[in-house]
Amino acid sequence: MIRVLLADDQSLIRAGFRILLESADDIEVVGEAVDGAQATEMVREHRADVVLMNAIGGSCCRKGHNHWFQQSSPLTVSRLSRVARGPARRR
Repeated sequence: MIRVLLADDQSLIRAGFRILLESADDIEVVGEAVDGAQATEMVREHRADVVLMNAIGGSCCRKGHNHWFQQSSPLTVSRLSRVARGPARRR
């Protein structure tokens, strides 16, 4: 079983990822954090294998938290970006 911690300041994003991930038989979402400080505590508490976190903006991507995550072997950190590219086009 892969233990995943979700870290994003947007509750809707966390909820969406939880629904997607929990549909897999071998993935367990062990917690949801709203910022990097909470994610750091929850990784220790829940012994997460993977942290799925916001890569841009918010306090989930502060330099100190990224450094701690990198030192927490064998933890895997995946950073996601929700950046739009250019204006939406209408036809």
